Amino acid sequence: MTGPAGYTLDGGLPTVTPTPVGPPAITLALVNTPLVGVNGTATVRATLAQPAPVGGVSVTLVSGDINRATVNAPSTVNVAAGASTADFVVTGVSTGNVTLTATASGYADGTLIVNVSTNTISVPLTLNVPFTRTASLPITLTQPAP
Repeated sequence: MTGPAGYTLDGGLPTVTPTPVGPPAITLALVNTPLVGVNGTATVRATLAQPAPVGGVSVTLVSGDINRATVNAPSTVNVAAGASTADFVVTGVSTGNVTLTATASGYADGTLIVNVSTNTISVPLTLNVPFTRTASLPITLTQPAP
């Protein structure tokens, strides 16, 4: 006899059939940028779905196409016990999309599609300008302006 969803009645006593749950996932995201410039670098953050256990977790990041983007050394980073993130640096090589994949024992792989572009403008991460003052803002183009 079948009872409410997920329950089976066996001689009048309910029994629950557990639904299998996969391993916790790794998520990937670019930090402070939506893309990577050709010959430019960007930080990719890997986040574990739950804090790393005692002994930590080694997370490895690989590029699906090293002709588009490479993962700078170290490509494997240890996430300390109790922590949940690891940062990697990637370098753009040529224009197009590339899939980055993070792996770690006991976790489902994480993937991120990254766009590598020649159309980027770089500005300093910080610029302090005192009130009522002016300051120059250096801007770098990845290719000559038309």
